[in-house]
Amino acid sequence: MVKTAIRMVIAFCLIGPFLLREADRTLEPYPAVLQPSGAYKVSTKDAVKFRKKQLLAVENDGSEHEIHTDDFMGDIPSHYWSYVADSRYGLASEKERTVALGRWRLTLVTHKEASPTERKEALRWIHARLRAQGIDDAAIIRIREIDTFWDVQSGTEVKRETKEQIDVDIKK
Repeated sequence: MVKTAIRMVIAFCLIGPFLLREADRTLEPYPAVLQPSGAYKVSTKDAVKFRKKQLLAVENDGSEHEIHTDDFMGDIPSHYWSYVADSRYGLASEKERTVALGRWRLTLVTHKEASPTERKEALRWIHARLRAQGIDDAAIIRIREIDTFWDVQSGTEVKRETKEQIDVDIKK
């Protein structure tokens, strides 16, 4: 009887996190309450897909220069660069996400907008990091995700697709 009551209490406590995760997989509370559902399996029947994120500087004339992310990030550990890029290097406009659970609504601010002072500081940092790589006239930072498909049997690249491309205006 006691075991059944404990199980019911635990099940009741997990309803909220479960509903959040069902609404959107990114809304799982931290620390994680629900465990991952298993390891990711790669199918090798046709082709294997690899995803790569590139960082490019686009100059006023439209020419693109690949940015070396390790050098660009400076003292920030390089494995964080894609997360910093996802926030548009602090230059993104404010973004909210609202999830409805029946009659209740949950609104989250996923990106806060930088103040004018923070924006100037971010632009100063970005241009200093670009100048260190010899890129002086960049107007845009382009964040591009590329999917590359490889044939497993022959070990050759089958095709390459641009999945997403985001331009961040870095004009002063």
